[in-house]
Parts: sequence; structure tokens; C-alpha cells
Amino acid sequence: MDYLGGLIDQLYNFLVSLGWLGVLGLAFLDSAAVPTGGGPDLAIVLLAGRGMTDFVLLVGAAVVGSTLGCMVMYYIGFRGGEKVLRHFGERRRKRVRDKINKYGFWAIFIAMIGPPPYPTKLFILSSGVFHMRWRIMVLGVFLGRTFRYSFTALIGYRYGMTAMHFFHAHYPIILLGLFILIASVSLVQRRLEKANLRKNNSINANTI
Repeated sequence: MDYLGGLIDQLYNFLVSLGWLGVLGLAFLDSAAVPTGGGPDLAIVLLAGRGMTDFVLLVGAAVVGSTLGCMVMYYIGFRGGEKVLRHFGERRRKRVRDKINKYGFWAIFIAMIGPPPYPTKLFILSSGVFHMRWRIMVLGVFLGRTFRYSFTALIGYRYGMTAMHFFHAHYPIILLGLFILIASVSLVQRRLEKANLRKNNSINANTI
């Protein structure tokens, strides 16, 4: 296990040394079922903290890499069917399937900003298994990762290496706070939409 951990650390350091190309590769690996322990987020904070002011390029590379990696996972789920989910508990599979069927785009969007141990890869695999339209999946991944990586790049650019050390120690808590914020906004939005729908239905019923 120590040998494997050393190899992962070497790969991480190599990719980071490549700049935005390394971030793209790291984001691809992280989303294509190769665990990196939040590697893309840490790499973005590190590079932005070293003065890479054009973090639009940095964020774009991470978003593209992650989207491509998720497309690989989606394809595996689409072609493999429910057997690719056999390592996940039945209750978890059902809960994820219900969320995908009920919320669609928003289920993927929230999964993309959710901190570990949020089952991001299970959502992407399941979106393929249950034949979610690939355009919706890609849009959810693209927008969710854009929001998340823009947030981490801004922290790195503004606070430099101090942010790198703090983020390395506390990034699950930071992302959890971001996740709760977005989930709360989404919940309020959905409640408002339902309230408007009920109001419109009531008006239509009164006019009949």
C-alpha cells in the first residue's frame, strides 16, 4: 500500500509540474475511476497560489478533463448495465437511481460539487446504466465542475500557498459547506417552482 501511495504521489507531482495540462490529466483520471484524493482541487489551488493569474485556463482544463473522464464512466455504465453496480449496496443503488429519475440534471450537478465521500462516480455510472440522456449528464458535469473548480481557483489565487496548506487539511469541510449552500439554493428554487405550479393550476381550475 505504501508503494502504491508513493506511485500516486509521484504521478500527482508530475502532472502538477505540467501546469494546466497536468491539471487536465489529473481531472480526467480522478473522474475516470482512478482515486486521487481530491487531486484536481489541490492542484488548482497550488497552481493558482503560485501566481497563475489566468485561472480561466486552469479551470477550463480541469472542467474539460473531468467531463471527459465522466463520459468514460457514463459509457461503461451504459454498455455494462446494472452488473457494473454490483459492488455498491442495493439501498445505495436504489437511492441514486431514484434521485436521477426524479431530479435529472440537478442530481448530476449536485454530485459534481459534493465533497468526499459523496458517491459522485456512482451517480455517473448510474446515469449510464439507467440511460439518462448523455447531453443532460454532460451539462450537469460541465456546469457543476465549473462552479466547483472556479471556487477552488479563486481561493488559491487570492490566498496563495496559505490556502494550499489550509485546503489540503480541510478541503472536505470546505466543499461540504459549498455543497450545502448549493443544495439549499436548489431546494428553495424547486419549492418556489412547485408553489408557482400549484398557483397556476389553481388559477386554471377557477377559470374552467
